[in-house]
Amino acid sequence: SSLGGGTITVQREPWEMQEGDDWWKLVKRPPVEAEDYQFVKRYSRYCEAVTFFTTFTSDASYLRNRYRDANVVPVASDFEKIFSFGIGEGRWFLPEELEGRQRLCFLGTEVAEELFGAGKCTGKRLKLGGFDGYVIGVAQRQGESMASIFDIDNSVFIPLGFGEIIGGVGGGGAIAISPAVGVDPDVVADEVRSLVRSRRGLAPDEEDDFSINRMSYLSGTVDDLFRTINLVGWIIGGFALLIGAF
Repeated sequence: SSLGGGTITVQREPWEMQEGDDWWKLVKRPPVEAEDYQFVKRYSRYCEAVTFFTTFTSDASYLRNRYRDANVVPVASDFEKIFSFGIGEGRWFLPEELEGRQRLCFLGTEVAEELFGAGKCTGKRLKLGGFDGYVIGVAQRQGESMASIFDIDNSVFIPLGFGEIIGGVGGGGAIAISPAVGVDPDVVADEVRSLVRSRRGLAPDEEDDFSINRMSYLSGTVDDLFRTINLVGWIIGGFALLIGAF
């Protein structure tokens, strides 16, 4: 439920490979970039919230403590409106901070505990990718989930501009869209596809060089798993009752 059933993402590759898909052709597609996000955000009529994020790995350190290969996530505004996670300490970024190049960090619990122990870490300075960053908050512990796009507990969230300073946004990222209330997600997906095609100057007879992914695919995968677990549970329960009867 935290994913939002109608949430849509625009990425280079699809989450679900279809029969006949050429993997090598997919990976040679151009990356989804911040300019694509800005175009969608500016001209969309049916989106409640639009954000952009990308990921890369980097070491984070505080004094002698080091967290290796942290999942660094540069994000744009509206990210917190689409992806749901609680705040355990401090605060999330202000809109103007996400639109600027402030060197601020919001930590997952695993990163915070590894660097700062059990004490408070808001207001402290850490090193991220060789640059100073100031901690403004820590997320609540999320735990593991097969339906997560990234591991929040082991992540460091930063403004998109700070990610550009570090040099970790050159490979592109993903656009995430939440449909407006009462608007069919299929209508939003069609609008977003049209906008991205227009931004990239694709002719009507050219195929998409990006993928529209739906959160419903991940939730459907989880539903299938639990249906299987329920079936196995009934079978085991039936045998247990039979043996108990004897």
